[in-house]
Amino acid sequence: RSELAIARIEGFELMDIYSMTGGIEAWRSQGYPVQQAVSQMISIDRQTQIVIGFFVSAFCMMAINVHINYLYGALFFGLGLLNAGLTGWCGLGKLMAKMPWN
Repeated sequence: RSELAIARIEGFELMDIYSMTGGIEAWRSQGYPVQQAVSQMISIDRQTQIVIGFFVSAFCMMAINVHINYLYGALFFGLGLLNAGLTGWCGLGKLMAKMPWN
């Protein structure tokens, strides 16, 4: 990927562009500097709670305003929480952990 990126930015007259076989670990092992982005990530547990809270609330509102069968959606997420609490395994948490921002 780095070769493709270099080909795209060569026309911008930037200096000090390098591509090293072996990726970032090879770069570090050669002693080159690496800048880390400073970000405050929300934990996977909190992200999962936010998603579940949103969907339970949305399904309940839709059950009140649209059709009672939307309660099954809230039930699905509620049973998922029950399963996570009883077994320690949370499918949504595992899915959230694979998201690109985590």
